[in-house]
Amino acid sequence: MSAGKPSGPLRILITGLCLQGNKGGPALGLSITAALKARMPGTTFVFSVPSGAEFEHEERWSHHYGVDIVEDTQIRDLHPVGWLSAPRRARMRKWYRALRSVDAVLDMTAISYVGPPLGGVKGILSYRHKYFTSARLYRKRFVAWTQSYGPLSTPLVRFLARRDLKRQALICCRGDDCLAAVQQLLPGHPARSYPDIAVLLEHDPAGGVKYVEDHFGFAPGTWISISPSAVIYAKTGQADDNNPHVRHLADTCRLAHDAGYKVVLVPHTKRPGRPDPRNCDFAVAEQVLAAARDEVALVEEDLDPIQLKSIIGGAHIHVGGRYHSIVAALSTGVPCISLSWHAKYLDIMRQYGLGAFVINALDTKELEDGFLDLWRGLMNRRDELHAQLCNTQDTVAEAANENADLVVELLRG
Repeated sequence: MSAGKPSGPLRILITGLCLQGNKGGPALGLSITAALKARMPGTTFVFSVPSGAEFEHEERWSHHYGVDIVEDTQIRDLHPVGWLSAPRRARMRKWYRALRSVDAVLDMTAISYVGPPLGGVKGILSYRHKYFTSARLYRKRFVAWTQSYGPLSTPLVRFLARRDLKRQALICCRGDDCLAAVQQLLPGHPARSYPDIAVLLEHDPAGGVKYVEDHFGFAPGTWISISPSAVIYAKTGQADDNNPHVRHLADTCRLAHDAGYKVVLVPHTKRPGRPDPRNCDFAVAEQVLAAARDEVALVEEDLDPIQLKSIIGGAHIHVGGRYHSIVAALSTGVPCISLSWHAKYLDIMRQYGLGAFVINALDTKELEDGFLDLWRGLMNRRDELHAQLCNTQDTVAEAANENADLVVELLRG
């Protein structure tokens, strides 16, 4: 190692993740910290988590995971009126004190620089670019772990993305479509495609099967899992009893029942502070349960991502509208249909050879015309695809570990 590069344990600020609500946050956080601790023993972390009414739940989960947290800042904190608020000033002081105390910032915003039709200016300015700018201000090394970028669909999005990404020694992209978008933005800049690090998240196969047997009485091999999506719910209709996403998942429950299977609904967000179906998968799952009760069970406990992955890992097949439910299924050998609203779904499914089983969940006509064929195809080839996924996992895991090695090099400088 060359002179001047830190060789001992590091203190790292991890940005862009939550520990409660969306279980994709802790799935990534646990996978990242495990990978970095294995390569840099003694390294410590502090997570920058969302501020506001749900911070008390972030604190509760931080104790569960045994990690340090700091309440994030918000763009509105910079508004002149905000400076009149003592709690806002205190929150900003704590966050920047945490930034000054670390050796590097590791960003995990997951989807960055999202322009229309999926995002807007508020999201662009609130997250990744704020972390990038703050790290430069305090002369901290800023490294972005593998994540999705785009759609880079407006001049502002491309300007901010280019300003940030051209300063990354290596741009790690979450899949080939993401890589192509970045290469178009910055031709010739070092960039590579890697799988989501959560493919390495541990799980307990026997524990997941036992949970379903103990709570619902469903024997192994007799049930499928479904993970609803509050994102798809919000994008496909109003919060009413006739939401297209709820309708489709209720129909899927009936398909499973007709095929002789029971259904376990596995929500990937449960938000005590915001139980709105436009923000909370559990609230969507409750609507699906009400619409299709026969042989349908709902995981009501607020479980951690290891427990959720263990449950999904015991399913015969999985139908997922949440990205990390798809990651959980693929990495445990469970064939799945991906209900997609972003290119990241196709990217991860391709990495496991299941690109043909992705369908646009925002297109009601595509669902009506194409979902049944995907369902039949998955059911007919279930055992073949299970073996394929198990064989592919070693290759995907090897790529994720290579990615972790590279991130360590970047953090070391």
